[in-house]
Amino acid sequence: MNCGSVMFVDDEPTILTSLARLFRNDHDLQIFVALDALDALRKLELNQVDLVVTDFRMPGMNGAELLEEVSRRYPKIKGAILSAYPEVRAILRDRNGKQLRPFFYKPWNDESFRKAVRRLVRLAEEPPAKKFPSAATA
Repeated sequence: MNCGSVMFVDDEPTILTSLARLFRNDHDLQIFVALDALDALRKLELNQVDLVVTDFRMPGMNGAELLEEVSRRYPKIKGAILSAYPEVRAILRDRNGKQLRPFFYKPWNDESFRKAVRRLVRLAEEPPAKKFPSAATA
């Protein structure tokens, strides 16, 4: 089975709880959470992660700065921004107006956000069903 991993970074614990709950049935996706950029960088040293989805406005280091540091240290890890502030999307464009990173709005639509994250990790849109032993094999 093809498996992937995502780290969500947000300084609001309730957001992290909601995100973990959203992906709880995605058995082919390992979820990590971090409360700030430094916590995320520490956890990335210990865990293999395919995608970091981070809030933009956080104390200490904003999400764009975190993703730049992640790209410097771990070039294969993809990054995306999750923010409640629409003006952040404009900030994260290059000189030609092209979006530099995938961007998601808070609040998000559960199903479209879940599918987009799975696509970024390169997993099928629908997770495989968890298999339970049948009565014949138990």
